[in-house]
Amino acid sequence: MLPGRLLTNAAPALRLAVRQSPAFRSQSTIISRRWNSSSSEPSAYSSFFKTFGRPIFKVCLMAVFTYQLVFFGWTKLEQDDIKSDRQAEVSALEAKVKELQEGKKE
Repeated sequence: MLPGRLLTNAAPALRLAVRQSPAFRSQSTIISRRWNSSSSEPSAYSSFFKTFGRPIFKVCLMAVFTYQLVFFGWTKLEQDDIKSDRQAEVSALEAKVKELQEGKKE
């Protein structure tokens, strides 16, 4: 076994020797090529959504909001119309009942 001091002094030389070996160089260039090829030029799909993703989202959100607003407004108007129709029908029936009650008394 080698003394600890000898190992610490030899460590930088061993690292240098490993880095200069052909196996290490080919492996590191493959990794760097893969890293460089994927990050240097983004795909058209990702660049499109990086550019237009937020505006498309905002337009869709505003469309859903507008649809919901119109839907609830239309529903409210329909309910008001149904209420007024029923109220008119109830008033007509009450008037008819009152008329029949007066006719029965006579």
